[in-house]
Amino acid sequence: MGTKQKTTKPKRGDYLKVIFEDQFAYIQYLGHHKKYGDVILVLDGGMKTTNQEQNETIPPSTGYVTFYPLSDAVSQGLAVVVVRGENAIEIPTVFRRPCNVDRKGNVLSWFIDENESTKIVEQLSLSERKIPIAGFINHEMLRFRITKNYTPEMRY
Repeated sequence: MGTKQKTTKPKRGDYLKVIFEDQFAYIQYLGHHKKYGDVILVLDGGMKTTNQEQNETIPPSTGYVTFYPLSDAVSQGLAVVVVRGENAIEIPTVFRRPCNVDRKGNVLSWFIDENESTKIVEQLSLSERKIPIAGFINHEMLRFRITKNYTPEMRY
């Protein structure tokens, strides 16, 4: 199995490689949200194979925000810090979450939470579709979303 790698605790702004067997993707750690936990920016660029590691360049800091248990992933060797970063976007203060969902899983209305206030919206505007979804994803869901080039705008 080899020797265990020393894990480096991620700090705000750090870029990490999230490992999925023979593939990986890049994320940026944005910090810790008091209600939802670790916040990451899933960077555009999709999955890469381990063969692409030699020409490793981190994509620009564009992508989408989600909640992922990064501290646990790092301690389990599923993510590693590759570049110490200093610049990171601020953790968003507006999130959306499903309000009414039908039996097929279609969202009929959304809660939009902004700071301490919440409103219910039935039809999301184009700008509201870009609002991050407040919900946790695990390692396999992160892999699935990256593979499918998922963005929050796809769920409305």
